[in-house]
Amino acid sequence: MFEFLRNDKLNARNFFSTTVPEFRRNQFGGTVGGPVLIPKLYSGRDRTFFFFSWESYVQRQGSTGLDVVPSTAMRQGDFSAFAPIKDPLATGTFFPGNQIPLSRQSPAALKAQAFYPLPNRPGPNNYFVNTASASDTQTPTVKIDQRFGSRDSLSFKYLESFDWSLTPQNIDLSFGGNARDHRWTTGLSYTHMFSPTVINEARFSLTRGPTDTVGLHQGVNYNAQFGIPAGPTDPKLIGFPEIEISGDATLGEPFQWPVFQTTNTYQTADTVTWVRGPH
Repeated sequence: MFEFLRNDKLNARNFFSTTVPEFRRNQFGGTVGGPVLIPKLYSGRDRTFFFFSWESYVQRQGSTGLDVVPSTAMRQGDFSAFAPIKDPLATGTFFPGNQIPLSRQSPAALKAQAFYPLPNRPGPNNYFVNTASASDTQTPTVKIDQRFGSRDSLSFKYLESFDWSLTPQNIDLSFGGNARDHRWTTGLSYTHMFSPTVINEARFSLTRGPTDTVGLHQGVNYNAQFGIPAGPTDPKLIGFPEIEISGDATLGEPFQWPVFQTTNTYQTADTVTWVRGPH
């Protein structure tokens, strides 16, 4: 059995942070193996053997960062602190005082703007964020070996890996995603000795890996709420749109989410070993 521990109680504070971000990591597990013995029913000594292991990885980690979000003045259309802004609907003219009238502001943009957090620190990088991510992995393994005599043996193995993670996205934990990855591999090998110098081993294995990543807002049609036309309507595809403003933090979930895929890998092989000569 084993246990490996890391903890924020043992960490120093980041220079830009007022606290030590959360950090908890535990890796633990164990192994057991030997001959298969069933009292009064079966004795596998020198014939049937088993091996079993389990490993768990559990982590909770906080992270800090600086980003840029719209200021209170910008939210009201006041861009007087910036270079003159041209009016895109009137050639060669600028907005008076760099003030964009409310009547010219997009209703959809105003609704989406409400999801941007307010600045919480002075300076150009006006938003300090402290988020936390989580990840868990469980990995069981089973192996069984069977000898049928001095010439034949069979080996079977099975391995699974359950991965789950919750990741904050950009500026706001609520725009993170759930990622689930369930992989398993099974293999079978058969060895036959034709003679002490000629051995054949046949192997077959299958690996299957279903995985999916979905945003925490999946299934909610924010495009319709904001008044953004078109876009997907399938409940499996709709969610919070990704909004990018040059120089500011990205708002929303990655445009490529959700992701659903399954990969199957089959492998077969046969190896013949023939030993010639005295070596």
